[in-house]
Amino acid sequence: MANRGNIPTSNSALIAMIADE
Repeated sequence: MANRGNIPTSNSALIAMIADE
């Protein structure tokens, strides 16, 4: 997730949930 900083906070939350799967 090196580019995570470029993603809006809301999307980061979704990505975190997906990555946690």
